[in-house]
Amino acid sequence: MPGTITGTFKVSVSPKFPESGQGLGGIDTDFLLATNYTLCFGTNCASNVELGTRYAIVVVGPPSTQAAIAAQAIAWEGQSDKQFIPPGFNCHVGCVFAVNNLVHMATGNWLGGPATDNTDQVKGSGSVTPIAQGDAIPGDLIIVDSVINLKDSHIGICLSDKCKTMISNASHNCTFTFKNQYFDYPGSPYAGGKRSFWRVNP
Repeated sequence: MPGTITGTFKVSVSPKFPESGQGLGGIDTDFLLATNYTLCFGTNCASNVELGTRYAIVVVGPPSTQAAIAAQAIAWEGQSDKQFIPPGFNCHVGCVFAVNNLVHMATGNWLGGPATDNTDQVKGSGSVTPIAQGDAIPGDLIIVDSVINLKDSHIGICLSDKCKTMISNASHNCTFTFKNQYFDYPGSPYAGGKRSFWRVNP
């Protein structure tokens, strides 16, 4: 009977609905012989699907942990991180609080806990696994150590494969706007600092 089919799936064969390109998670392939259905992927829909048109539907399940984190980071760009920073701390340490809270918003899990306030705690939290830069994808984390104070590191969220682009808290104004590559800029304490890459565990 006519209706609407919604969910996280990809239409890979369709004269009306271009391939979504969303390759997330495990694959469960099914074939639908549609009659006056509307197929939706997110907010994109192909309506009035013709009688007898065969569509290959690839069900991909919920977004991966990394995809959810990347989407949350992009959605938060330009917003204030002050609400994440507890009393007694300032914007200089806002990077950890911002990333921790955005990961929690995206996945429901903390990087150790809501009180995590430095990158060493993130690394030792059991919530992340070290990865090579070449394996990094959007939603992974990057930590760059300061060359001035080894205990002072900056953390952000990768926005591209191999973490060539990233975003993090800007310490001068507590906004999620800092996108310099590897947090490098003239006079940056992170210029040339050791980089490490981390994947948030599911």
